[in-house]
Amino acid sequence: MDVSAPLPIDVTDHAVVRWLERVCGADIEAIRAEIRTAIIAGGFDADQPALWSAGLYIDVPAHRVHLVVRDDQVVTVNPSGSDPDA
Repeated sequence: MDVSAPLPIDVTDHAVVRWLERVCGADIEAIRAEIRTAIIAGGFDADQPALWSAGLYIDVPAHRVHLVVRDDQVVTVNPSGSDPDA
């Protein structure tokens, strides 16, 4: 079997996260805490509940990313300068 050939099977983001956690030893809760700290560094806090549900983009220059928040959740992390709607 050619291991460089792609298999006809997808790997979900959930499976990748679990692999990072269980095989690579990544501390997922610590990463969540780091993202929450980045939200605060971006100038947003819990006193702005209307923004959390409406959706917003939080620029985090220290990490060269922006966080996409929708319905009270960080739903993705994009590189700074990328189209926030992409």
